[in-house]
Amino acid sequence: MTGAATARYILYTQLGDVMALRLDGDPTSIPVAQTEFTETTPAISPDGRWVSFAANYTGRFEIYVQPFPGGAGVSPQRISSDGGYGGKWRADGGEFFFTGLNGAPMGMTIHIDPSGVRGDKARALFGPDIRIRPDNVTRQFDVTADGQRFLMILRSPDDDAPTQMTVVYNWPR
Repeated sequence: MTGAATARYILYTQLGDVMALRLDGDPTSIPVAQTEFTETTPAISPDGRWVSFAANYTGRFEIYVQPFPGGAGVSPQRISSDGGYGGKWRADGGEFFFTGLNGAPMGMTIHIDPSGVRGDKARALFGPDIRIRPDNVTRQFDVTADGQRFLMILRSPDDDAPTQMTVVYNWPR
């Protein structure tokens, strides 16, 4: 969480839904994104007015944004076009970083106006050899407030190697 406006909430996921816990006052959890689909990796915008999260509404994970707090029940706006998860806002709210479905660190310029949030076409931030370890539950990177430095959990060279699985039938015998 960044900024004074967002210091009142902790976002978390519970059984595939995004929830918020208010820290100053009523400690009751409030739903942020709660559907029959999976919503994960939430992040509050620096101004505290928007929440981003990944959801599989289309059959694959995409990045969505909706008003916060009080946006539950509002149709979220999809800002990614080629899938993604694990987002983080730049401190000034002008850029959004996330992990593409292929593990590529991605970035997009963000535009906020009275009609909502719109993201420009996402772009890969690094060369083709830089891939973040895939995880749609937790964000596997962090970025400095100015968006210039990244700390990432990268895939190891053997992450894509075939693995062997042994199945033992009737193992109690």
